[in-house]
Amino acid sequence: MFNITVIGLVLLDIILLTALIFINNINPQLYQFILYFDLFVVIILIAQFIYKFKNSTSKTKYLKDNWFDLVGMVPEIVLPGFATFLRYFRLIRILSLF
Repeated sequence: MFNITVIGLVLLDIILLTALIFINNINPQLYQFILYFDLFVVIILIAQFIYKFKNSTSKTKYLKDNWFDLVGMVPEIVLPGFATFLRYFRLIRILSLF
């Protein structure tokens, strides 16, 4: 059930971030909401990553198999508002759940 919720949040986040790219005159309040929503999704992804990492039997294997999760989170952590294309690595996360 949690994975389905995460998939829904990530898909909605990607749709909203894509809208930011293509809509020129976006309402400032909506723009800020989208950025806060993106941050919310990233916090959930970070918490999930840390939880699964701590509970994995092989930390090295976990990092090797889930490196794309880190790449999908890095833009928000290190470069907020920059490198939007890296956020699409979250799509890989969705695909990996199936």
